[in-house]
Amino acid sequence: MKRCGYILLWLGGLLALTASRTDLRAQSAYPAQWGVAEADLKALLRDGDLLFETPREKNRITSVTQAEGSLPTDHVGVYFRGYIWEAIPAGVVQTPLTDFLERNRVEGTDGRLGLMLGRVEAPYSLRKTMKRIRALAGKPYDDLYLPGDSAIYCSELVQTCFVTKRGRLVLEAVPMTFRDETGEIPEVWQLLYARHGMRVPEGRPGSNPAELSRRAALRILLPQAPAKPAEDIP
Repeated sequence: MKRCGYILLWLGGLLALTASRTDLRAQSAYPAQWGVAEADLKALLRDGDLLFETPREKNRITSVTQAEGSLPTDHVGVYFRGYIWEAIPAGVVQTPLTDFLERNRVEGTDGRLGLMLGRVEAPYSLRKTMKRIRALAGKPYDDLYLPGDSAIYCSELVQTCFVTKRGRLVLEAVPMTFRDETGEIPEVWQLLYARHGMRVPEGRPGSNPAELSRRAALRILLPQAPAKPAEDIP
């Protein structure tokens, strides 16, 4: 499980909430049992896959975003050759898969993992994508979630690095929104930016893990959605 301080840092780093519904898929309900089996995940996992963290406890990010299957998610990383490339408060790093999995074990289960496994199914170049990701190694974490600066937040690492053979983005940025279910921007976000002499970057291009998980270019492999009942044939 994440340390409390680590959670707080991550929560602050993942407030890029997107309003756009373009290129998003319809959501489905997943089984009530939380988490996925490690053996199932490892059997499917391959280079370039995305691992979304799905915390069981609500936080200020998951309460205002909704991922594929209505699962909460507040972080995403890219798997490659035994490591997860991710942007965390320590910066852009590669974390051993074993450490990443241990960090996401769900308490009170038989070792299940609070993760969602996604795969980009739109055509992309793994070689060029990983070249882009590696070039960002050591970059600082973007705790202001602004596009075009030298710092990186977790979903930005994914959104800006997955490219086609011709170098075109597979996952375009979408307008961010920091509004809650009432349509208001919570004071916590206003104060965050005010401390830096800035206004909340509402509408600026960006991404968040939940929004990425719902892209049409991405397929969620785990957890699996329950099979739909066969329709009656008249």
